[in-house]
Amino acid sequence: MTGEGAPILVWDTYEIVDSAVRFQLELCGSGQRGEVEIRKGVCSDPDLFTYEWDALCEELTRVMGERGTTHWRVEMRNFGWRRLNGVQELEATTGQELLRKILPKTDNTFKVYSVGKEIHINNAHHDSPTWAEWYIVAPVDEERDEGVPQMS
Repeated sequence: MTGEGAPILVWDTYEIVDSAVRFQLELCGSGQRGEVEIRKGVCSDPDLFTYEWDALCEELTRVMGERGTTHWRVEMRNFGWRRLNGVQELEATTGQELLRKILPKTDNTFKVYSVGKEIHINNAHHDSPTWAEWYIVAPVDEERDEGVPQMS
């Protein structure tokens, strides 16, 4: 539906764990510790997801900064099990702030695409497990939209 090419960022907790396990296996080899033991160790690391989340948000902040604005128009398509659509304008200066304002408050798995000046986010969660949910994040053109009434 939207998004072009390969995603520039991905949040997938299964892939984060799997990648960390593969790294440990390459680093240590499977002879000393088995994959199950390594996986248990990775899953019990309290900092793994915090580190990965911070890195993803930092990179998204950089991508947002390339657009030269903190004022965004977000078009939501196929939200949740009811597949709702909507539009919202918001202010966000960081990737974390943007994601917290637009994604549902649940466990999300998402892919971020850079498409021209837009940022496309494809999201999956328990009410939308088939990757039908999209967020099209576009910089608001302040000059063009000046004087146009905004939704509150």
